[in-house]
Amino acid sequence: MRLSFIIPSRPGTDLSGIKAQGAGLDLSGHSAEFFFVEGTLPPLQRNVAIRRSTGDYVFLLDDDLLLPRDLARTTLGYFESDRVAVVGGPNLTPESDPPFAQLSGALLASPLATGATSSRWREGAADFNATESKLHGCFLCFRGDLLRRYLFAEDLFPNDENELIWRLRRDGYRLYYVPECSVQHKRRSTLGSHLKQVYVSGRGRGELMRRSGLRGQVLYVAPLAFLAYLVTAALLVWRRPLFAAPLVAYGALAATLSISTFVRLRRPVFLWAGALMFASHVAYGIGLFRGLVTAKGVAGTAMAVEVVESAASAFLGHRTELPSDSRVGRPPDAVSRERLEETLGSKGTRR
Repeated sequence: MRLSFIIPSRPGTDLSGIKAQGAGLDLSGHSAEFFFVEGTLPPLQRNVAIRRSTGDYVFLLDDDLLLPRDLARTTLGYFESDRVAVVGGPNLTPESDPPFAQLSGALLASPLATGATSSRWREGAADFNATESKLHGCFLCFRGDLLRRYLFAEDLFPNDENELIWRLRRDGYRLYYVPECSVQHKRRSTLGSHLKQVYVSGRGRGELMRRSGLRGQVLYVAPLAFLAYLVTAALLVWRRPLFAAPLVAYGALAATLSISTFVRLRRPVFLWAGALMFASHVAYGIGLFRGLVTAKGVAGTAMAVEVVESAASAFLGHRTELPSDSRVGRPPDAVSRERLEETLGSKGTRR
């Protein structure tokens, strides 16, 4: 069986770690190809590699994952029929992450903070009719023929994988969420980078809602409703004290999250979980508002493709620089460039 692995990255990203992990994967009985695609727009970069891929199954990976050696064997075992389009699982926080990153990971994995999407960041129950709320684009395995037919929307990022998953489900394909098919994903290590990530995620969700409507996405409006409540309460609470009641209830939930997380994980930094939840909900709400009102899509290019053939005794590759006059995509205009930098920062494809 032929497997394809696709890893997009920003120019200058150190890929030695993910390449070493790729070389160490257990690919017994399979041949494999690895695409390392350098560029400025991940969905476009993925499509460049997808069109060139020959794999029966295609693994899409971020460049900062920690991969279990048996990832391929575990994942492929769940493609039990040709109606199963995608298999994925949670991306867990590495134990080696610094304290704030551990806090960020604990918050993402908390149902109090992220609702139904918390299964993306913790080992939830298996779901053999999953939606995009449980699957994350940092690690997904697709049936190759389907992925080459559907491809990613190249003017949407982030949430490009959610739009693709929505089309697959619309056409009757099934998605599997399997807790055993897990990877580890490094978290943001500072408050500013965490909140920026949350804001960008909200902005991408807002743009997705502009395209496809609210069906199946009502849950994601909650932070925007909370933000609207905060603004209204700030104006009226002095005359109508009862307006503060929902905020008091929210504060109780935040305190519960802080205490329960600290008791469970026994590190002082987790006492800040409630405060970080509040800041994250506000940041997501602001991003969602911007995406709904002002988002206009993104542009970018794919500049180089490195293809690595994996065999029993070799992990050798060649790099193809795409000439500037024939690179895929288009250079971003001022607005798109600002949004790409806002989205990607200096950390490659991380979301």
